[in-house]
Amino acid sequence: MLLVLVLSLRLRSRARTLWWSLLAPAALLLPVVLSASGNLRAAAADPGVPLPFVPAALWQQILGYPTAFDSWDPVAGLGFLPEGPWALVLALLAGAPLAALAAAALFLPSRAGTARLGWLMAVAALALSAASAYLVTGSASAALVTPFPGPLVSAAVFALLCAALPALDAVLAGRKNETGQTRRPAAAVAVAVSVLLSAGPAVSLAAWTVPQVTGTASAANSSGVQPGLELFIRPTDPRVLPATAADRGSSADQTRALVLAIGPEDQITATLMRADGSTLDGLNAGYAARAVEGTVGDETHAPDDEATAALRGAVAVITAGTGVDPRGDLARLGVGFVVLQTSDTAAELLADRVDAVPGLTSVGQTGSGWLWRVTGSLDEQGTETVAGQTARVRIVDAAGQTLELVPSSTTSVDANIPAGPEGRRLVLAERADTGWQASLDGKALEPATDGWAQAFDLPADGGKLTVSYYSPWEPWTGIVQIIVFGLTILLAVPTPSRSGVIRLPGRQGPVRTPAAPAAADGEDAVDRHTGQDHPVPQSGKEPALARDSRSAARARRDKAPGKRRAKGAAQAGASADAAVPVKKNSSEGVR
Repeated sequence: MLLVLVLSLRLRSRARTLWWSLLAPAALLLPVVLSASGNLRAAAADPGVPLPFVPAALWQQILGYPTAFDSWDPVAGLGFLPEGPWALVLALLAGAPLAALAAAALFLPSRAGTARLGWLMAVAALALSAASAYLVTGSASAALVTPFPGPLVSAAVFALLCAALPALDAVLAGRKNETGQTRRPAAAVAVAVSVLLSAGPAVSLAAWTVPQVTGTASAANSSGVQPGLELFIRPTDPRVLPATAADRGSSADQTRALVLAIGPEDQITATLMRADGSTLDGLNAGYAARAVEGTVGDETHAPDDEATAALRGAVAVITAGTGVDPRGDLARLGVGFVVLQTSDTAAELLADRVDAVPGLTSVGQTGSGWLWRVTGSLDEQGTETVAGQTARVRIVDAAGQTLELVPSSTTSVDANIPAGPEGRRLVLAERADTGWQASLDGKALEPATDGWAQAFDLPADGGKLTVSYYSPWEPWTGIVQIIVFGLTILLAVPTPSRSGVIRLPGRQGPVRTPAAPAAADGEDAVDRHTGQDHPVPQSGKEPALARDSRSAARARRDKAPGKRRAKGAAQAGASADAAVPVKKNSSEGVR
């Protein structure tokens, strides 16, 4: 954005519409910013899972590296070399030639303006990168996470590349000697410069691809593929959840699975998943920003809300094995299955404790881990009742017992419900929010809450139930995006340039108004082409209609072929000779 503004001010009339390039991205991000209006730090958060990192120093960012590294860090794929500062060597090969050329361009007498503009953009990007280290946008375990400076470092490197182009052009350009001849630089100089500039990208690409092909990057897990960068992407099993839990999550019940995993130091992590599991495009930066509170520079971990506290409580009850029934919290969370992914000794001990939890029936060990199913109470015949079952949307009575499971999709409900007793409610396994709206046969339902969960009061009658989430900004943001994108497309359509002359339909000749001698007042002007008399107005000005007709006739005559004009000239000469009287010479005879 800063680059566009600077170029608009510098180029002025040549960049009159350059500022429009900022409107399309702004319109695209408008819904994200408005949805994060309650916590604007989420607008600056990175997509995906928040991961802790250490930002690089200024000199390392100038070389093109966003995360900090030590000069003696081992580099994946270079284990055959003796111990040494190979991480520093790799960083210098990748970024030092570009930074040196960009610095040398500042001292060029003719192209220093372009270099200064490039450095200004690079310094602005690095300043924003340094400022972003003071803005916390999420949390990972016990660490606060700031925005990743990678995009800003890339912008700074691009600005340095623009600043280095004048210096590169000056090195490779020819120079005139005293005799006026142009001397090209030696071929060795051009080859040395080309090798030096291409060595950095080549080495950086090799450091990225070779460890991944050989598998040394995953085994090292220290410096990774480049200095300061760890490889967090790992191959996973094709199926994250067991088939039974995945099928139930894809059905109309939209049942969730509580996935447990044991990390380092026997730390237990819990995640709610549905269907095929969590994906990167399904993560929300705004949700991650909820765990942070405080002013800029003084952020701390926010206390858990009721939903997060209910999840922690259910996990604590399940893993402790104290015999407490967790089905109330699990039903409110929409959890129908519990999965333990890891399979080491610690996981086996935890699986024994989970087997003793009331309401959890062991299904067995699957390819995705141990699986337990949340079961309801049994009736007199030993059949499982619906009271203990769960789904994303349920109908409960005044006592909180489940009466009916309502089929739904991921974000909406469109189903028929039967009649029931008075005082029943519709409960969603979602946080209470004013955006949720429900109607029965077109009549709006009164919103309510069931603890932290969203609920609606239901009448005793049945009918067509509709539930959906509406954002107050949704229609207006769509209209703004349609207008901005439509105008952008219209501005991008090429149009032919127009001249200042307006042409009328038909064949037109050049309009000329020759100066004609003014006739005396009261006299008639004789047209020398037609021989007719035309009255001249007393004002001495010729009527516009006569002037235009004579001008058009003269234009047609001027455009006639040369032969026709020559013939007309010959006839005019003959007529002139005939009109002049001939004098006989006495010495001549008449034949």
